[in-house]
Amino acid sequence: MNASEKPGVVRWGVLGAADIAVRRLIPAMHEARGNEVVALASRSHDRARALVSELNIPRAYGSYAELLADPEVDAVYVPLPNTMHAEWTIRSAEAGKHVLCEKPMATTVAECDAMIAACRAAGVKFMEAFMYRFHPQHARVRALVASGAIGEPTMIRSSFCVRMQRPPEDIRYSAALGGGALFDVGVYALDAARWLAATAQSEATSASLGISVDPVGITGQTALNAAGVDENAAAALAFPSGLLAAVTCSFQAAAGGTYEIIGPQGKITVHHAFTPPPDTAPRLTLTTPEGATDETFAPNQNQYTMMLEAVAQSILNNTPTPLADAAGRGNIAIIESLLSPASRTA
Repeated sequence: MNASEKPGVVRWGVLGAADIAVRRLIPAMHEARGNEVVALASRSHDRARALVSELNIPRAYGSYAELLADPEVDAVYVPLPNTMHAEWTIRSAEAGKHVLCEKPMATTVAECDAMIAACRAAGVKFMEAFMYRFHPQHARVRALVASGAIGEPTMIRSSFCVRMQRPPEDIRYSAALGGGALFDVGVYALDAARWLAATAQSEATSASLGISVDPVGITGQTALNAAGVDENAAAALAFPSGLLAAVTCSFQAAAGGTYEIIGPQGKITVHHAFTPPPDTAPRLTLTTPEGATDETFAPNQNQYTMMLEAVAQSILNNTPTPLADAAGRGNIAIIESLLSPASRTA
């Protein structure tokens, strides 16, 4: 980590004024122990100045390169459009900054490999911002699976579907900027399937946060809109253990995000798996031949804050990040397969 005037604190710079940064990550940086947000950059200096005043950030920059030159920035959060993740992760690493990159990691496996290589060569930490994995409901799933509550799992169902009501010019509908349901919400469902598959075939404990496994077989179909962006997708994944997963995502179906892991003695259902609604107690259901039992968790547990605190500790203590730098690469390999011409429909 760069030398800091505040030992025990990671000083963050934010590249861009994305909605996820303004609504979620920056407030979490103010709240999370061991974290401080010190700078924000936008392509518009006026926009950056207005935001730092609103968000209580000390410094504003009118370009991303200016922020990377700031010696008082230890780590960079990259919430830029998907096709810009690789460039600015690599440039951040070359500037000696640790990197937390928004999902998806990139839009191609080649980009993922370049990002990983650049961060390793620079000796900086790199992690994809899969905040959902830090919520305690998933630790409980790991513990239940490890205890044999449902037997040896054989099937996974994972889905994230939202009714995307945004204007046509929104970046989520831009093929050139890496838009589409798979990159926006499907990546969560795919990541959960890979994590659950690893949980099912390992001696999972509440500490095994970063595990994931890649499928050996991928089949699926995507439905594109007139602009060539996927709005619906469904996939079947086969894992090395023989476990199968069904994964769906959509910009049209208002079904939310959920997953199930199923075994011969029952199933575990997580009802708000990725973005628990505010002021609502997240809930999972264990269903066995004896009946269904709900377990609830305290509402308003900030999974962004929990993620940032864990990342800060890995930076400050020079230990591995909670999610491995290559963890998200497997999600992009699946998405590349699903977006291939053979898997597309008009």
